[in-house]
Amino acid sequence: AAVAKLAEAMGGAAKVAAVNTLHQRLTMSQEGVKVNIDQTTVYPDKQAQRSAYRGGVIWQVVSPEAAFMTGGILQDLTPSQRASVQASLKRDFLNVLQHADDPKYTFSASGKEKLGDTEATVVDVNADGVTVRWWIGTDGTLLQEEHTEAVERGQATFTIKYSRWQSFDGLHYPTVLELVSNGVEMDKTVVNDLQVNAPVDPKLFERPQQ
Repeated sequence: AAVAKLAEAMGGAAKVAAVNTLHQRLTMSQEGVKVNIDQTTVYPDKQAQRSAYRGGVIWQVVSPEAAFMTGGILQDLTPSQRASVQASLKRDFLNVLQHADDPKYTFSASGKEKLGDTEATVVDVNADGVTVRWWIGTDGTLLQEEHTEAVERGQATFTIKYSRWQSFDGLHYPTVLELVSNGVEMDKTVVNDLQVNAPVDPKLFERPQQ
């Protein structure tokens, strides 16, 4: 019921299902450094990201066919880097909602919890082998999520707090994302612009010839 309420809060199940692509312009702040990100996601499994910062520009592309980055030189992502992006795409809440009826995606309620002044329903999600925990507010919005992933020194748990939801062409979407680990804010991302189902050039995901 909480998952259905989340889909409704985002504009309705039909609206969620109709999203094929998202094009976002983001600003990520990390320890005083700002990175401008232009990100295109083609659901369920393609993402291209251009990150511009003081040191230059990095392109990173992940699709079923290729996973590479360019920042002066062209190089393939390592298997762990590729797996990390693929896992993030699988647990992307929009992707999960689009697979709500897929038997590879399962949901289990884990009670209620207070988040600030709000009582949230806690839902454990298994997204085709990738696990994530959601906190869904009484109004249906996703307040935060938590997942564990491999890092250099083993495993780390990350929390993403979502806020300032806005409507983009009928899709209700969070425009502030705070990434927290061990109680410390790692970075904060602001969505400056979001386009739903903008045309995407397939060549964006092709690995350049060296």
